[in-house]
Amino acid sequence: MSFYAVKGVLPNSYSFSIVTENTVLKHLNKLGINKATGLDGIPSRFVRDSASLIACPLTHVVNLSIQGVVPDDLKLAWVVLLYKKSDKTDVGNYRPVSILSIISKVFERVIYDQFQTYLNDKKLLFKLQSGFRTNFSMDACLIHLQTILGFKWTKQI
Repeated sequence: MSFYAVKGVLPNSYSFSIVTENTVLKHLNKLGINKATGLDGIPSRFVRDSASLIACPLTHVVNLSIQGVVPDDLKLAWVVLLYKKSDKTDVGNYRPVSILSIISKVFERVIYDQFQTYLNDKKLLFKLQSGFRTNFSMDACLIHLQTILGFKWTKQI
């Protein structure tokens, strides 16, 4: 029996839930005012300050998107190259970062929350998975490896 079958996960068994206006409003109010502005040019402070006015229509668009009707403007991003290391003339030393519109970031957060809840409820993540998880860090993972499994590591500067 597969790992997923044991956990009660069947093909096509997951679907997103309809989002409430309160959920969207919560995410709008949490927006950081210094978030980068996407191609639409709408600053996050404007979106956050108008949250109570735009929450209702935005909730409607989020729910349509969950059903597969995503507005084309929300699929666009401004791609910026960020320098990683070493030779600045080597293209391989840069990584692309997509700057989404602030509204896209709200949509992303709503979807992330639902999917994260599903993964946690079904216990589909390894208990020591650190990446992309709230309240988990690489330090905690390394401490676990060192103390429980006996690995020795040294920090290089």
